[in-house]
Amino acid sequence: MLGLTTGYTANIYGLATGKAQQYLSWQQYSGGLIYDLTLSKRWNINLVAGHSFLQRLETFDRRDKASLNNFSELSNRRPIYSDRQTSFIFQAVITCKL
Repeated sequence: MLGLTTGYTANIYGLATGKAQQYLSWQQYSGGLIYDLTLSKRWNINLVAGHSFLQRLETFDRRDKASLNNFSELSNRRPIYSDRQTSFIFQAVITCKL
């Protein structure tokens, strides 16, 4: 079976480096083709090949965050470190049904 796939991933990690408290924000939006192959009644292989349209890795000071009541403050944050790029994606998954 052949199909299309798309996904958005966002993660935030807290960093404690001495007195400086920071957090790391990572976001990725990607899409591509998915191929699903059944080898037997129990074994299955799932292959994904695609491209990330957006990858963003940023570090912020912990005091520089937005409250739950006002998400418009997110655009006012100034990153300590920021890196944006795109890349190719390949994923292979082998599953066995018991």
